[in-house]
Amino acid sequence: LFPALVDNNTQPEVCAEIFRTLAQGTDPEHPHYWGKATDVDQRCVEMAVFGVGLAIAGKTFRRYLSDSEQHNLYQWLSSIRDVQLPQNNWSFFPVMVEMGLCLSGQPWQPEIIERHFARLDSFYLGDGWYSDGLQRPRDYYNAMALHFYGLIYAQLMASVDPERCAILRQRAALFAADFIYYFDAEGAAIPFGRSMTYRFAQAAFWSAAAFAGLETCSPGVLKGLIFRHLRHWFQQDI
Repeated sequence: LFPALVDNNTQPEVCAEIFRTLAQGTDPEHPHYWGKATDVDQRCVEMAVFGVGLAIAGKTFRRYLSDSEQHNLYQWLSSIRDVQLPQNNWSFFPVMVEMGLCLSGQPWQPEIIERHFARLDSFYLGDGWYSDGLQRPRDYYNAMALHFYGLIYAQLMASVDPERCAILRQRAALFAADFIYYFDAEGAAIPFGRSMTYRFAQAAFWSAAAFAGLETCSPGVLKGLIFRHLRHWFQQDI
């Protein structure tokens, strides 16, 4: 939805319905309130989506939400600051929230970004590869989380945090040079790691690389990787 909002490709009535649900879910007085995030909470995962949405389509949020509804949204998102998270790729979720607040002109806490990137950096193994937590496996969370969110951050926060964004791009470029060999000529990807059954997510990295303009692969190569992979999955029994 949020990328479509940037290009005004979503029908107004669809936007209104989605933002009505968002307003209800973040209103503590509404019976549909989602509730604040708690320790190791799936809501923290979903908050990352809204952080990215605010970063790329903040004006649309202001168009569809009243001042009080926006306040409720920001308060709900800020609850991720005070909870315990698994020490793995989840550290990117508060980073995405703070990025969204920053780029939409709201109060944000750069120290939270610093703290979580310090943790993420401790997972970096070199040559573009992370473990998904200390002494944890190297698997598809490299592609669909650690580098995926890293490239979104690198593209959107380049003027705010240029040094870190350059490092994230460099690591992603190294990873891409290895990861391209995980896909065969028909688009199938090697099943490996805890996350090997995530349908479609195996190629998410290449979409992030296209979004960020990563120069390791040409646009044509990226398009081929993504579409062959999607076609492969669509041919499989559900």
